Amino acid sequence: SVAPARMLDTRVGVGAARAAVGAQRFVRVRMTGRGGVPLSGVSAVVLNVTVTAPTKPGNVIVFAGGAVRPSTSNLNFVAGQTVPNLVVVPVGADGTVSLFNSSPGTAQLIADVAGYFLSTPVPTLRWTAPVTVDVRGGLDSVSCASASFCVAVGSLGQWARFNGTSWTAPVRIDSLGALTGVSCPTATFCVAVGSAGQWVRFNGTSWTAPVRIDSLGALTGVSCPTAAFCVAVGSAGGTVRFNGTRWTVPVVIDSGAPMTSVSCVSATFCVPVDGAGRALRFNGLNWTGAVTVDAHGGGLAAVSCRSSTFCMAVDYSGAALRFNGSGWTAPIVIDPAGALTGVSCPSTAFCVAVDYSGAALRFAASWTAPGMIDPPAGELSAVSCGSPTFCVAVDYSGRAVRGVAS
Repeated sequence: SVAPARMLDTRVGVGAARAAVGAQRFVRVRMTGRGGVPLSGVSAVVLNVTVTAPTKPGNVIVFAGGAVRPSTSNLNFVAGQTVPNLVVVPVGADGTVSLFNSSPGTAQLIADVAGYFLSTPVPTLRWTAPVTVDVRGGLDSVSCASASFCVAVGSLGQWARFNGTSWTAPVRIDSLGALTGVSCPTATFCVAVGSAGQWVRFNGTSWTAPVRIDSLGALTGVSCPTAAFCVAVGSAGGTVRFNGTRWTVPVVIDSGAPMTSVSCVSATFCVPVDGAGRALRFNGLNWTGAVTVDAHGGGLAAVSCRSSTFCMAVDYSGAALRFNGSGWTAPIVIDPAGALTGVSCPSTAFCVAVDYSGAALRFAASWTAPGMIDPPAGELSAVSCGSPTFCVAVDYSGRAVRGVAS
């Protein structure tokens, strides 16, 4: 189930034109990627459909967008009547449903989503026992391009690679400071950033020497949707962008608090978050101002965006909140006992979050209770899911743990 959200109201122009639906006419309304409904993997939605102000008697038929209209009605009405009904309707291939007014007169139609069904079962992850990757220093970040390629970086400027079976021995690649974030869109391109405002790049074989790109302070996170576009954010509220060749000069976009994380879906959509519970957006040209989206306390720790209409953020007080393309939901405590430190969403229907006490949680329409995956008190720092069937979490003790579909 989801929090009720209005998907259609022809009286005011929500989801369709601001006009009554004509006689023997239908409206086609997008369901996926709105109102808490995932962008993909949805087979049907639960709608509370209401007809109001009809001028003639008739009925409404609700059916999958693009499908042949059935003959069975979902609600019947007489002139001037307001009638609601709860409907379960398949979603069309384009993520829409259609509402047909069969009467000889006009009618206003309203539809509120109350839930949805996934087309495929959400996988349950089975977590392996923690494996020590580095006995010398903690691991601060991890990025998995696939189930056979992950990179972890850490506090000593080291990196290690997972090949689908095991981890390589850690090797120090950065003499300037700790590596705090890494992003690998493919197995032949990774970018890592660090505490001295530096970056290093991996080409599938080796790493470049570290170079400072942010004179304002430490870089705390990086996101690269492709090898031609990256965004890094820092503790001084600054950001730098990479175009495949060079970085821009650092620009302060958030003067209120250190930025903690950033997630980019493309070169035209990025969301960074900060330690004061605020979020910003990048549209390819400009940054929005920082807006408080989480007054819950503790500050936002991490964010993961799968599309421009789906982002999930978690905070240090155990709360999660979701972006739907226009705004953020209120934060909901999903982990009362732990400070959430990382989140990864490989699809709009699936996310995994980890906390400082060594627990993981899974999102699929709603969040599961936290379950211990890194005992004893593993202090998990980050998580990355290459797909809904494969995730890796790392901790500040230099250990890694894998989640695979069971």
